[in-house]
Amino acid sequence: MFRLLLPFLLLVITSTSHAQKSSWVAEEEWQINRWTVENSTSDLIFASVNGMISNDDRLRLAFRPSEKCKNTLLFTSFRTKTQAEDITTLKGLEIALEVPYDGELPVTISHVIPFGNDNYVALVSFVNMDATNMRLMMNNMKSGLEELEVTIKPTEKFNAEKYFNAPTNRWSLAGSIEAFDRAKKLCEWMIQDATI
Repeated sequence: MFRLLLPFLLLVITSTSHAQKSSWVAEEEWQINRWTVENSTSDLIFASVNGMISNDDRLRLAFRPSEKCKNTLLFTSFRTKTQAEDITTLKGLEIALEVPYDGELPVTISHVIPFGNDNYVALVSFVNMDATNMRLMMNNMKSGLEELEVTIKPTEKFNAEKYFNAPTNRWSLAGSIEAFDRAKKLCEWMIQDATI
């Protein structure tokens, strides 16, 4: 009797497993100054590289399968140790970064997250644009620079030193375009897998 039901059970199990949401997990091993690809959640794919000054503060390119991989966000984090009690009020604040060529880039502090005694991480969004233009921008940046260095710029209204004990970081751009392409391809595969 079981032998007669076996083909039917296999068909039901196979159909059920293919109908489920995609469960892609991909993570390249992090290596110093090498761009790698990972997906930390079901809806974020990252291409990233460690910081050369603050190793844990990675420069990241993010894709979302839920947006059909059409847009890319370029962002980083700045870890800091500060006793400034109002640091969490920086969320949503527009500040400026000193950058090569243009000199100044307006950016937004999108999150400030506490993690331990007077330790915080501030997420800073550089730019969010369609993937084609982001790849062009990254390629142009890479053709003129081997590394990208940015510094949080103090202004009359914003005392960067009060909040950030390490306001400068630098990242390698070598391999960034290849990692961008791998991350976008993974994002597209996740979309295809979810529609099967």
